[in-house]
Amino acid sequence: MWPGHPPAHAQAHRHESGAPTTPPEVRRFAEGLLIARLPQLPLGQKLALARRGTGRLAGSLLAQGHASLAAAALENARLTESQVLRALSEATLAEAAIEAIANHAKWPRLSNVRLALAKHPRSPVREVQRLLRELTYGELDALRAVPSLRAEVRAAAREEITRRAAISAVHGAAAAITDSTVKSNAKTDLP
Repeated sequence: MWPGHPPAHAQAHRHESGAPTTPPEVRRFAEGLLIARLPQLPLGQKLALARRGTGRLAGSLLAQGHASLAAAALENARLTESQVLRALSEATLAEAAIEAIANHAKWPRLSNVRLALAKHPRSPVREVQRLLRELTYGELDALRAVPSLRAEVRAAAREEITRRAAISAVHGAAAAITDSTVKSNAKTDLP
């Protein structure tokens, strides 16, 4: 195999309809070349690729951090959770991309994405505080144990745990009062 050329064993394939198709290894090779050229492409071409390209291309464009690219990439049906998590694993990811992920209708619903957003060093604290309300108690506790977690995020997680404990205590007390009221009413109703 020559540098810059697809593997020799990559021969033409045929779709079940009989139309010629490109072998997967050739498509992946071409995709890699395109990803390498992304920095030189004009914004309009990047936007088109973010909207309609492969999930891998959309993930690469999301990681570039441009707000409009992030918005377009997040709407790409081929973008996967792992590609969003890969973008969030980059400490240099732009705040615009982080906010686009955090405010998207689909992605913050996923537990792993919420945790990655909370852990990211560039996540805005106001977004993190909003996301912490959606984490389970176990996730909050695990988050607090992350050594590299920013102090303000650790404090916000602690506050959320305290807030939930207070709510549980109030609900527990209300349930106990209701339970004792029902029992006393049951005793007075007896002949």
